[in-house]
Amino acid sequence: RALLEREVLPAWLPLRRWFAGASLGGAGAHLALAVLLPAPAGELLVWAEVEAAGVRWAVPLARIGEEEGAKPAGQLALARLRHGARVGLLTDAAATELFPRAVLAACRGGEHLATPEGEIRFLGSPALEALDLPEAPEVRRLGSERTSSAMILGEAAVLKVLRQVVPGPHPAAEMARHLGAIGYAATPPLLGEVVRAAPDGTAHTLMLLHGFVRNQGDAWSWTLDWLARHVDEAALTEAEPEDPLGGYRPLAEAIGRRLGQLHLALGRPSDDAAFAPVPLDPAHGAAWAEETAAELDRTLELLARPGRLPPGPDEAAARHLIAHRAALLRALRRLAPQDGTLHLTRLHGEFHLGQVLVAPGDAIILDFGGDPARSPAERRAKDCALRDVAGLLASLEYAAAVVVATEESGTATAAPTSRRAALISAWREAAGEAFLGAYRDAWEAEAGRLPAEAAKALDLARIATAARQLREEMAARPAWIGVPLRTLESLAAKLLREGG
Repeated sequence: RALLEREVLPAWLPLRRWFAGASLGGAGAHLALAVLLPAPAGELLVWAEVEAAGVRWAVPLARIGEEEGAKPAGQLALARLRHGARVGLLTDAAATELFPRAVLAACRGGEHLATPEGEIRFLGSPALEALDLPEAPEVRRLGSERTSSAMILGEAAVLKVLRQVVPGPHPAAEMARHLGAIGYAATPPLLGEVVRAAPDGTAHTLMLLHGFVRNQGDAWSWTLDWLARHVDEAALTEAEPEDPLGGYRPLAEAIGRRLGQLHLALGRPSDDAAFAPVPLDPAHGAAWAEETAAELDRTLELLARPGRLPPGPDEAAARHLIAHRAALLRALRRLAPQDGTLHLTRLHGEFHLGQVLVAPGDAIILDFGGDPARSPAERRAKDCALRDVAGLLASLEYAAAVVVATEESGTATAAPTSRRAALISAWREAAGEAFLGAYRDAWEAEAGRLPAEAAKALDLARIATAARQLREEMAARPAWIGVPLRTLESLAAKLLREGG
């Protein structure tokens, strides 16, 4: 244990993407909990939780043979291990086939495991019992490990290991249960959950087991691939396309329709206080506008500092925003929803193209855990659902910018630059309109017209999103400042125009 805490974990943790670059500081790493998991005879599985950088992290461990050193599980090994006469490697259990199969079996069996800090409960749903899976299903890993490690079992279930262990209801599990109970179909069903219940009853969600949905990839990758093919093809011809979206329209409309249905479902009356809608009253509307004004003011203050202005054509936009800062802040406060026709509800909280799976003729919404940079309480808080709409529109802006950047890097085809840029711009506008149109249609099909205040609330949400993204880009990716800056410029022009 001393060797793990002093030498192994401090070297291994910072290399993991899910550790998010956290600094270990002087406290180092502390093995807070380690308990044997149910495993076949002769195998070693450990559920371990490590305290580091002021956070508790899930680091499940497994023993593998030295011959597996070149495989993914071996490449993630922490150290060499001797167990009696047996020599091998100690590795991240999430990279092995043994671990997800053992968790699946424990959920199916409803196992309860005593630990020094309460009890780990493997909870399976009736849907899991009905799932047709072999005892040792094929395991396939998903590449991204931003906050969790995910693996597909037998093309029927997805196991997600949540790397940060936090107390209280987990937003993703809570949302999945609620959406399943009210019959919302455009998200994978929750098959099971692994929870550590502390002695005082506080729950810590450790893992989630969802149903697997056959798909053609996430909407972000699908969008970039579609643009790379179709925009280049159109740019090499002289004829103007009849529809800038072409084959993209069904996806844009599916995302809008499914998001509208999600917001309607979350806006229905509920006996569960965590999901009961609350009217967005004038006081909250004014506070939201004031908070957004402060965010925009802080962003423009940073932009005005020496050396912050972007070079090239975006400099004029930045100077225009800075010059009209006071007028913009006054106009922004007038966007505050006032008539109480909008509601505060639960929402996705981090909605963008990467949170959508492209299914045949449909869109499947994923990952209801919210923004990992926020606390669990903040991610479970009710807010205006139009923030999700703003997030998707921003994602379309970024997709268009990525394709333009690909062109400028010289990896695109030899299509004329100006024509290609015009086609990408037309696509971006048309995709946003198709998404918003389908969102409105879904809303009107069930609840009538969107409240009149929705247009102002969406502008408020888009300004808040763009201001935050602009600060993030100034701090981490200055070359991308232009994307949120151009959104702010467009919204600012509208605000100033309407403000007289």
